Formats: sequence, structure tokens, C-alpha cells
Amino acid sequence: MERISAQNRSFINDFILERWYSTKMIVRGKEIDMTTTDEFFVLEDEKIIGLITYVVSDDILEVISLDSLRENQGIGTELLH
Repeated sequence: MERISAQNRSFINDFILERWYSTKMIVRGKEIDMTTTDEFFVLEDEKIIGLITYVVSDDILEVISLDSLRENQGIGTELLH
């Protein structure tokens, strides 16, 4: 598992756009730019197989998106932890 960095941001943004068809997410009427959220991701063979995006506001962490490309392998659970 890796955390987003300036070096991999473009790679992550491309994945978000491919999976969600946009880098914007509407949450409770507020637009969230997923190109600026905090993230963790899981790589396998240089490909993203899991990604979680989140924001922290007023000491509350809110998951914006969760992608797990391999079922029943615990990737989503690992990202949530």
C-alpha cells in the first residue's frame, strides 16, 4: 500500500478518471475535487488494483471513493484500515 505523492499524482488521477469518468464527486451537495484528496492505493505489476480517496474536515474522515479491482482478497478492507 502506498500513499499519494507528487510523483504519482498524475498516475492516480488517470485511474480516477478511468473508473469514475470524472475527477469531481458530489457529496452532500458539495463538489469534491478528487485530484486534491488524500489517498492510499495498492499496486500489483505496476497497475492500481485498489484506491481509497478521502477528506478530513473538523476531525471527521469521510471516504469519497473506494475501488477494489479484485474481489474477496481483502483489498478494500485493507484500504479502509
